[in-house]
Amino acid sequence: MYTLYWSPGSASMAPHCCLEEAGVAYALKLVDTAAGEHRKPEYLALNPAGKVPVLTIDGGFTMTESAAICMLIADRHPAAGLAPGIDDLERGHFYMWLMH
Repeated sequence: MYTLYWSPGSASMAPHCCLEEAGVAYALKLVDTAAGEHRKPEYLALNPAGKVPVLTIDGGFTMTESAAICMLIADRHPAAGLAPGIDDLERGHFYMWLMH
């Protein structure tokens, strides 16, 4: 299962939307950056840079960076149609706009 660590005002909305659109099971964990939760050792163990969002999969695999998280979700769930197919040249535009 996916777990998305998010915070208001962070770049976590796009990965959240991708999880929702993919129709997969996920949990949300609020990171209260105003209270400094992103600087606590437990969170820094997930992301030493202390940035939000973080995505974990099955409690073992962890990744950061909103665009990369979106790409991973799109790749793992191609039936959701979040991105053009890997052999489709339009995939380049998907990457372009995701990085914009």
